[in-house]
Amino acid sequence: MASLEDIGRRIPELLFDILEYLNPQDTFSLLLAGKDFYSVCHKQLWKDLRVYKVGVSNDEHPHESISPKILKSIDAYGVEGSGLGSTRSLRLHRESLRYQAPEFVESGLCSKLGLLLEGGELELDCVELSYFCSNMKSWQKRTKPQILLFLKLMGDYLLERGTKGFSLILTMTCDPGIIIDVPFPLQSVTDLRLEMDWTIGLFEPLNARSSRWVSGTQRVSVIRAGGEEQVLFSLPGLRNEDRGNDAVHPDDSDLTTQADQCVFNHEIITALIEMLLQTVNLKYLSIRTSKHQPDVEYKNLRLAPESTPVVLRDTIKNIPKLHTLEIIGRFFHPSYFITPPESVQRVVYDGFFSHEWFERFSRCSFPNVRDLRVSFTTINIEGLWCGPSVEQNKLVIKDVEVTGVRRCELIAVGRATVGLELAMIKRNKGLTEDSKRRLAGVFAKNVQRFDDEEVLRRGLEFMSPSPPSSVDEKCLGEKTSDSDDADWDEETRDMIRECLKSTPGVWEKVQRVRDESD
Repeated sequence: MASLEDIGRRIPELLFDILEYLNPQDTFSLLLAGKDFYSVCHKQLWKDLRVYKVGVSNDEHPHESISPKILKSIDAYGVEGSGLGSTRSLRLHRESLRYQAPEFVESGLCSKLGLLLEGGELELDCVELSYFCSNMKSWQKRTKPQILLFLKLMGDYLLERGTKGFSLILTMTCDPGIIIDVPFPLQSVTDLRLEMDWTIGLFEPLNARSSRWVSGTQRVSVIRAGGEEQVLFSLPGLRNEDRGNDAVHPDDSDLTTQADQCVFNHEIITALIEMLLQTVNLKYLSIRTSKHQPDVEYKNLRLAPESTPVVLRDTIKNIPKLHTLEIIGRFFHPSYFITPPESVQRVVYDGFFSHEWFERFSRCSFPNVRDLRVSFTTINIEGLWCGPSVEQNKLVIKDVEVTGVRRCELIAVGRATVGLELAMIKRNKGLTEDSKRRLAGVFAKNVQRFDDEEVLRRGLEFMSPSPPSSVDEKCLGEKTSDSDDADWDEETRDMIRECLKSTPGVWEKVQRVRDESD
């Protein structure tokens, strides 16, 4: 078997494939190992140029910038001699473009790269820009002019370069004032990662709190102009019909003011719509909520016109080339379900969702989705624990519309629903074996953890080798008894039974419940 040294000496071009699996530190270590590795490793290090520190060791200052070193190399050896001629990916991250770390500007590297872009001396296939928004604020006079000029030159380069075979990765805070002034063509963006920041900024006026959290009843409401209180939603644990008089008129001791209850903020939705309408070449969209300390102030609640949230949902649904959609954290409202475009093959939902959200999810067909992940949390953005109420009244899901998923992961959905994992197994015949066993394991864990009557009844159905009997109760999406997939195939039922048996305490628990019912 050929050693790495033999490959470096005899077939150095094969090293490029090997180096794709190494991080920059390992590549640099290999570069120092011998002259046979130097040329290939040197080109690889410059191929993916990261203008920020990666893996800073303990003996280095955590904010030490690499920008002066890159500039010194370019000035000494030129574009080709330094390795910049091999650069295909330029990644400018938080340390490069944020005002807290201005070395990228003050070292002169920002101006240098701008001139090279303007002169057409760089051949880039990928540009990653992260957190440039801070430099676009009016009070960032120290770095704003240079960053804006650099971004303008980058925009000109993107227009000339075209979108074919090119990737523009953009990570930014979803600030309406920034979105409408992005100084480069949004049609070039292929990878968009938005962070939803609901905090009240340092220079924003502090509005009176208008969100109210009733801890004893798990409802969320807003105080509209004129003093009228409007209930927006109840958490999955309770529905409107389940509330008693105490829930409608709670004691003052039950009232606590909470921060992030942002529902349909009109300015943000409008800015998002305008931005997404221009990202016609977008392939990856991730929208996540920024994490903050629980004692910060958050923006005042404002209800947008009813049509605006629908327009945003339709805008996302109509992105023509989208391949991956991720919604992580709270996206305006726990009931606000986003249907992915038909082109999407991978979907991730991760957050706090209501019964209505899960109902919409179960009715969505996800026509071309092959990889689906849903993670439910009972801890909202501020760390407020909602577990006990959520688990009191779960939504029974007996069927789903999606049928083409191959890889599926459900995390903690048993806190809000019953039967979702079984419905996914039953309807998606093409699931990988790992996904089937993972979902069956989720079902077994739910039987182990919860004492819900419906959960235990589902467990009883799989104790005997015979197919489970039909159920008369009205459940979400229930199929008629003559449905083609009304019964489980024997192999799948055996797998679920084995998962129940192999999970500690589950089989005994189900048997005990059966004996008690007899």
